[in-house]
Amino acid sequence: MRLGRSIESDLIARGGESDNRYSHIGLLIESDSGMIVVDIEPSTDKESEQIKAQSVSNFFKHEKAIAGAIMRYDGLDSIQINTLKNKAIELLNSSITFDQDYQLSDNSKMYCTELIEVLFNAINISLSEGRNRTLPLAKEPVIIPSDISQNRNLKRIWSYDLRFLANSIR
Repeated sequence: MRLGRSIESDLIARGGESDNRYSHIGLLIESDSGMIVVDIEPSTDKESEQIKAQSVSNFFKHEKAIAGAIMRYDGLDSIQINTLKNKAIELLNSSITFDQDYQLSDNSKMYCTELIEVLFNAINISLSEGRNRTLPLAKEPVIIPSDISQNRNLKRIWSYDLRFLANSIR
């Protein structure tokens, strides 16, 4: 998970009711070239609005993120992990693009938290546990990162927050 530097990211992060520090989410998987993050996000370039794989360092790049965390879902077995990875690769090879309408009811397009929810649904787990919210301009309730980060089975294994660092230097 990460908190972007845009106004939109700040609005998404403030949309939660609890400890919501993040505005974007991806799935960390192991590939032949090392660890990668599978995610989807809006872009001015429609080609780059498809589900993509990027390096962990690019996902958390300073220009993109002011805070971030890596979380692990406790208790997954090797079959579930492989199923998640295979589903992520399947969706990477699809032509799914970013869902500007934020509609959970239509998986032909997806937004980041919807992608993660769909991936975990492949192993019969709902990371959001049914949490969602109504946001202005959205046609139906949406899942935001705080709806997922509240899952008690997610354990933070690494995080940073440049806002805390900036405040402590002053």
